[in-house]
Amino acid sequence: PGETKMPRSARQISPDVVYLISNSCAGNQNLLNNYSEYRDFGYSCRDAARQCNVLLYAYALMSQDVYFIVRSSDPESYGRWMRKVMISHALRFRANYGGRGAVWQGRYAAIPVQDSYVAPVLSYLRTLPHKSDHPPHSTQHWQLPDTAFPPDGPEGGIASHHWIKACVARRTPIGDLGWSRQYTMPSSRDEQRSRPNSLEQTTQFLDHD
Repeated sequence: PGETKMPRSARQISPDVVYLISNSCAGNQNLLNNYSEYRDFGYSCRDAARQCNVLLYAYALMSQDVYFIVRSSDPESYGRWMRKVMISHALRFRANYGGRGAVWQGRYAAIPVQDSYVAPVLSYLRTLPHKSDHPPHSTQHWQLPDTAFPPDGPEGGIASHHWIKACVARRTPIGDLGWSRQYTMPSSRDEQRSRPNSLEQTTQFLDHD
């Protein structure tokens, strides 16, 4: 008899908590290939966030991985927003490049971030282009969306970039130990489904002209 597939664990999402959300390509394909594609993806993310009542604090786009720092008072809004973003891009991608099959991995990661750790996470994301062998496009740079402001917090010192990178890789909450214990992360089986490719790829920080 064939192997019985175990159901995925339910995603634990809390209202009014900042999340670092990420997703990756399905297979080893570049999903963002030029400046206009990065720009259009950024516009699409912001428009969908407004429609779904999600505060989009910042995003980091890479050729095979995308990262968002977001907050919402409605836990279900994250799923609606991600579906809009992923489906709209998949349709554009197939229209431009053809092919068949999945474009994005179906199970995105959602890591809770304590308010006082948001600024260090932003700082960590900004370092990724400088650690890559392939620097980002010269006309692209980091800037927060003008529709939302992240919680106040220190720019550094509260958490090292190395520790944040480890939390991202393990899909563990980013915050103080007592605070982190409130949140149940997906099982290791689900993490394997949604593990992104190497964080050392080029990150694209987009302007909002």
